[in-house]
Amino acid sequence: MYSRNRKRISIPMRHKLVFPALLAVASLALVAEDLAPGEYRDRRTASGNFQYSLLIPEAYAANPTATFPIVYGFSGLIRQMHPWAKRNGVIIFEVGENQEGGQEMFTAITATAEQTLRVHPCLRFSTGMSAAGQRAYKMAAAMGDKHAGVLCCAHSGATSGLPPVLPKYMCVAFNHGEADDVHPIHFTRESIEAVKANGNPVNWHFHPEGHTDGPYDESAKLLTWMLWTARLTHPKISAAERKTYQEMLTQRIAELSAQPPAARIAEIDGLLTIPGIRTGPSGKGLLEALVTAHYDRAHALGTPREQHQGLSELTLLPELKGQKIAKTVADELKEMRKDPVIKKEFQAWQALQGLRQQEAKLGTARAKGPLEDLAKAYHALGKAFSGTLAAEEADAGAKRLAERAARK
Repeated sequence: MYSRNRKRISIPMRHKLVFPALLAVASLALVAEDLAPGEYRDRRTASGNFQYSLLIPEAYAANPTATFPIVYGFSGLIRQMHPWAKRNGVIIFEVGENQEGGQEMFTAITATAEQTLRVHPCLRFSTGMSAAGQRAYKMAAAMGDKHAGVLCCAHSGATSGLPPVLPKYMCVAFNHGEADDVHPIHFTRESIEAVKANGNPVNWHFHPEGHTDGPYDESAKLLTWMLWTARLTHPKISAAERKTYQEMLTQRIAELSAQPPAARIAEIDGLLTIPGIRTGPSGKGLLEALVTAHYDRAHALGTPREQHQGLSELTLLPELKGQKIAKTVADELKEMRKDPVIKKEFQAWQALQGLRQQEAKLGTARAKGPLEDLAKAYHALGKAFSGTLAAEEADAGAKRLAERAARK
């Protein structure tokens, strides 16, 4: 059984784009059901052996002859990606947890998707957390040119040693916690080097947590990177189709200004990881949009102290250099720092930068002495500049590093 969601929807302009390059492959999809946009829970594969759920994006109804990217998710984290999928016009195929199966499962879910949905012939991805991440990697290896990328969370993709070798065009991404004591991060570091050596596009995010999914916004950025990298570089994408995707990307960049600053920053950060995007035709506009989004976010903050810190953080952004807005930022900060309260905030923020850099150099090191020393330095800064925003961050840093030093 499944439910339908047939309420009237408003289709974003970018989803009204015509997909002329996709029409030739649309007839290859055997559409057994007319699925409206929405969620469909507790379905069974055509073989009857595996349970799954679906998310159909609004774009699916807006473009009835087009085929769509799909992400196969092997753990519950994929549900957190529904907003990303809706925004990007991607189908989510969530495989029920606690189901065993290797090649039989991959074949069954692929056949079901092809028979039920208008799925793109090669823009297919997989993801999962922990052992489900390993399964996602195995699916990528098993499906060959029908697949375009894999995202592993809290896993290196390998049972032991290094993960399976994937075709060079396939994107590989990792989101892993530095404090993971179930599947330690050094395995993922080894996988990254192996994937690089093989020539695959590879991207990753390391966070300070343990054996968890990791930040969902970072997973969303990695999925954005995989999707657009595949759209623009996968060998099975025709020149005409690639041109269509470039037009879609241009349209998407033009619509960024309508989003709130934080959403814009997350979106642009993901797009800027696409190979060649910075030096391509969309690069200049994206960099300008990124700086403007940070500027807008700083001014949207509630107090002058917070606005000052937001603008100060903006000065650390390499992309600010050479932008017209750079002088505006410098002039505003100069004026704000005439206030004694803001001047103290600035001094505290400057001191904090040195400790941030020291922590970055430590990386994932677990040597007790250096961690304790830096924790003490954070504590001293917090005490010296008590009441400032930088002091709050310093106090959190002292606690974080003390906890790291205490771990065995």
